[in-house]
Amino acid sequence: MIRLCLLRLYFSGITGCISTLLLVVELSAATVNVVILAGQSNASGRASVTELPSSPFDSNIEFFYETDITGSSTQVNSSREFVPLVPPGSTFGAEFGLGRTLYHKGIENLVIIKVTRGGTTLRYDWAKGNTNGKKLYSLLINTVSDAVGVLQNRGDKINVLGMAWHQGESDAGYESSHPGAYQHNLTKFISDVRTDLNLPNLPFLIGELFAPGREQLIAAQQATAASVPGVSLVHSTQMSVFDVTTHFDGKSLLWMGTRFANALASSLQHVEFEPPTFGVGLIEGQGGWASNGTLENLIVSTTTSGDYVAGQAVGHVDSGGTEQFGNLGLIPVYGRSMTADFFAGDATDHDQDGNPDYDNEGDRDSTVRLYGWTKDTNNDGLFSVSSDERSVGFGLDNDGEFKLRIATGSEIATGFNYDVDNWYRLSLTWTNPNEFGNRQVALFARDLTNHIDLNGGDAILSTELSATEFGSDPSTWIGTGVRATRGLIDNIHFAANASTADFNLDGEVDLADLQRWQEDYGNNGYSDADGDTDSDGADFLSWQRDLNRSFPSAPKTQIPEPDTGKLTMAVLLGYSSIIIMIRIRSPSRMI
Repeated sequence: MIRLCLLRLYFSGITGCISTLLLVVELSAATVNVVILAGQSNASGRASVTELPSSPFDSNIEFFYETDITGSSTQVNSSREFVPLVPPGSTFGAEFGLGRTLYHKGIENLVIIKVTRGGTTLRYDWAKGNTNGKKLYSLLINTVSDAVGVLQNRGDKINVLGMAWHQGESDAGYESSHPGAYQHNLTKFISDVRTDLNLPNLPFLIGELFAPGREQLIAAQQATAASVPGVSLVHSTQMSVFDVTTHFDGKSLLWMGTRFANALASSLQHVEFEPPTFGVGLIEGQGGWASNGTLENLIVSTTTSGDYVAGQAVGHVDSGGTEQFGNLGLIPVYGRSMTADFFAGDATDHDQDGNPDYDNEGDRDSTVRLYGWTKDTNNDGLFSVSSDERSVGFGLDNDGEFKLRIATGSEIATGFNYDVDNWYRLSLTWTNPNEFGNRQVALFARDLTNHIDLNGGDAILSTELSATEFGSDPSTWIGTGVRATRGLIDNIHFAANASTADFNLDGEVDLADLQRWQEDYGNNGYSDADGDTDSDGADFLSWQRDLNRSFPSAPKTQIPEPDTGKLTMAVLLGYSSIIIMIRIRSPSRMI
């Protein structure tokens, strides 16, 4: 990008003509978003490329790799250059779920740097300075530095989103005889990587190992995530292996990559169904959504209604039928709330086909619900409202009332009704489970059309759900599902962080949240930022820390820039001179 920064004209006091023209032009480099993927065989990936669905978006993702295909003896690399995201050989890894999900979230100029080797240990092969083993630590640092050098040479600025790490199977035996060794080694490894890459705040994700027989190592992974700032554990719940004990199959590798992406960009868990990602028409295939194949799962244009801003929404606009659609990449990795805008169907011709939509009546008979998607029972990539696929859900019911739908299938009435042709914002919040596995849940509602908080801003429903009633832990959900009949849904949003001080759920941490906390202090758990189910002084401190920082952009680590370099060119033309100064903003070095 070229930007005119300064233009100076110097005039001769004698002749009055232009004697010198000084033109300063700044070349603004593009910013690339980098993710590092490292570890042993499950980071390399052992699933056959025949299990990898094609995607037209892979060509938009750059890939720099040093990996192996079927073992450490089959090493392959990208020849020290960036290539479009492609399988490095006959197998593939988590980079595809990772890259595709981040791309669908709108992360532009995405770069994945992959350094992996199968059958390797953390205590030897990945340990800094260790002369035993394969010396993979130096390979990691050098490969990342080489990739960064390529980016720098082409003038890019570098923004590191984080590092995803999946490793540990080869350390299981040593951990059994030396309890605590893996946590110690992993903690040191993270510290070394952050230091040697000059990224002290690098977000670091630990991919959970496949469980049977590795419980001790998984406990070490959990302990590391709990004790080291900026480190998170990405669960492997519901993933499967093709060789009985160790290696994830293709679908599970895609899930692992998707979960890595959601953890790296958890604050981007907000879907607005707007262009350019979404266009009016069938929802199928747009932005990672898959429908049950009917022609009534539509993205339609909407009009402003009170606090609801015109744009696009998705749902069902026919008079009958039960429509379902889901997104495998939309999960609340860290969140403790789900929020969405709901529209109760009327007779408007939203799909502009010349016929009234819904049922051409004024009845309050819409059914629009948002669910946590627990598992894909049929392995078909399609969401089903069957009880074995969904967790807790909420929304509009066809009897005219807002309701909570629990995982077992029962409904809990709120006693509050909706009106036809109105937009409503519903927010479901939940606490962490107590010692019995139960969670406190609360449902809040705002009439966007008429600018009114229902029940004076208090929850329209507050109750305790058992683990069976709530469903699986949100961090293990595989996605989000929607059921829609005669209604629309828009602005699906998950809270960005496990501790959020956005007490009034308006997407910002501000003085309004302090007022909410003052009302709730000592009375209830509505202003609970730390997950202990009450509103107390600790929650005030969370609000104070998060003030003006609610729902930040994706976690980033900016590589510092050195002093701006300058290039000066002088061209003499007769008695006049033109001096062109080109200021090139150079990206920094890693170390």
